[in-house]
Formats: sequence, structure tokens, C-alpha cells
Amino acid sequence: MCSYSSHILGTCLRKNPKLRSFVDIGKHAFGSKGRLVAATIVFMEIFMSLVSYTISLHDNLITVFLGTNLKLHFLKFSSSQFLTVVAVLIALPSLWIRDLSSISFLSTLGILMSLLIFLCVAATALLGHVRNNHAIPVLQLHNIPSVSGLYVFGYGGHVVSC
Repeated sequence: MCSYSSHILGTCLRKNPKLRSFVDIGKHAFGSKGRLVAATIVFMEIFMSLVSYTISLHDNLITVFLGTNLKLHFLKFSSSQFLTVVAVLIALPSLWIRDLSSISFLSTLGILMSLLIFLCVAATALLGHVRNNHAIPVLQLHNIPSVSGLYVFGYGGHVVSC
């Protein structure tokens, strides 16, 4: 789906090189109302992807720091809430960078980490004596929000590609 929509957007941009974004395409196709609708959809998608990243960060910080208990008497936050706020505050300045090429090395690190995760899973499967006697349940409704958040990440970069 992302590949096909990217192909269509590329075709639109090749036909009119003055177009630079989804908002420009919306204006070109439907006028000023199309520009407003496209801008609203793009900004809402970006905002919602940031919200889903923050929720996933919170869920994963609980797992990483399992058993850690931070007691801050002046704040009424749980440990995971405090760690999430700290992580968001650390990442926040990257939103103010106009030229993101200065942090493009992070993309390389992300690719290397994905490769490392794949290699760890493959090594565990091949060498780790993983037993296959565990039952796999068909559907666990309480896990749907976490799993759907992981699937959303596959489509999250779609907005930024243009």
C-alpha cells in the first residue's frame, strides 16, 4: 500500500515539479479546500504517530526497567511515567532541527540495531535450545493495542517520505 501510494505521488511530482508536498498536491488537485484537508490529514497523522511512539516507549520502558522503582516525592509519577517523560524531553530538541541531515547517522544505527535483533533471534532459534512445547494461543484481546501499535510503525514513515 505504501509502495503504491509512493509511486502515485512520484508520478504526480514528476508531472509538476513545482509540487513539493502532500499539501501542494492537495491544492493542485482540489484548490484551497484540498490544501486544508491535506494539511489537516498530514499533521494529524504525524501527531498520532508521535502519540503511538510515546505509548510504545512507555510500554517498552516498563519491560526494560522491570522491577525498578523510582521514588520521587515531589512528583506523583510512576517509574514508567517518569522515564517516559525523561525520554520525550531528551528527544524533543530533535524536532527543532531544520536540517535533519545532521542526525542522519541515527538511521544507520537503527538499521544496524534491526540487523542485530534479527541475528539475535536467528541465533536463539538455531543455537538457543528453544523448546517447541509451548502452546500458542489463537487470539489474546488484551494484546491487540500493543501489537497494533507495532504494525502502525511500518506505515509511520510514509508521511515523511515526501
